[in-house]
Amino acid sequence: MEKQELVTQWLSARGGDTTIRQMAKKWGVTTENVEGFLGGLFDVLVKKGLLKPVRLKGSKGNPLPNVSGVYQVDADRLRLQQNHGVWRCRNCRRRTTRRSPNLACPAWRCDGVLEFVREDPDNYDLQLLDQGYSMLRPEEHTAMVPHVERERLENLFKGDSEAVNAFVCTPTLELGVDIGKLDAILMRNVPPLPANYWQRAGRAGRRHRMAVDLTYCRPVSHDRAYFAEPLKLLTGRVDPPAFNLRNDLLVAKHVHATVITRLHQYARESSRSTAEIREIADTLKTCLPDRVSAYLFEGGLVRERLPDLTPLRVLIDRNAD
Repeated sequence: MEKQELVTQWLSARGGDTTIRQMAKKWGVTTENVEGFLGGLFDVLVKKGLLKPVRLKGSKGNPLPNVSGVYQVDADRLRLQQNHGVWRCRNCRRRTTRRSPNLACPAWRCDGVLEFVREDPDNYDLQLLDQGYSMLRPEEHTAMVPHVERERLENLFKGDSEAVNAFVCTPTLELGVDIGKLDAILMRNVPPLPANYWQRAGRAGRRHRMAVDLTYCRPVSHDRAYFAEPLKLLTGRVDPPAFNLRNDLLVAKHVHATVITRLHQYARESSRSTAEIREIADTLKTCLPDRVSAYLFEGGLVRERLPDLTPLRVLIDRNAD
């Protein structure tokens, strides 16, 4: 949604002062010639295609009221150029990367003069950039991110592209166990137990090379204790995962997950015939669709009866051995 308050006047209809009117005077244009000069300058910018007309719309896609004749810089005409040093106003100390006519400061109602200032050779940021390090391009990867967007980010992260090279994740790490060429992990606090630590740290270094795992210890008793004696975390006891076998619901969920996983593996086995693979894939797609809407609706209407899962039962019985 465009914001009407971001629109500013080139020339005031009431003859009031504007930033561009001030700049024209600073450039040496006399007061009586300012409007003619700025009008001609605007026409040139439009003719050259640097400014293009736009129509501002609200959140519902409707044109904003009382806003017409709006122009903006054409983004396709913008160019980036390497810059060294800055031009700084002697009065207000405002900085700009370009020299203005008459060295006039472009700040509002400032009569200062610009002077060229070279970069500070001891500037930390510039020194860091000159080292040629790869910059972090982080993205959020949590359950709050929509599935389609999360899948797109995962493909970028696991692929050869550098468009996304860092993820900010929750401890559960929805990315799964194999995260491709992950070679560094930073934990913002000390995990509760050694098992939690190795579960998180072990995601890195599985493919590409040896990994680096960093853990930030906060000024709290838990983190301080492991900071003082890190071997308690690194060599502490790791209990095997366990759950209560009397919990029928939990046992059923694990059995279902195991069966479904195995069927998906069957659908990718090269030893099976093409017909078998197609049958397994079609059955899984029909009986276990990706979206819950397939269970609830049929032909755009609410289902009056449960889906027929007989093909899935037959498939499971056939591969029970």
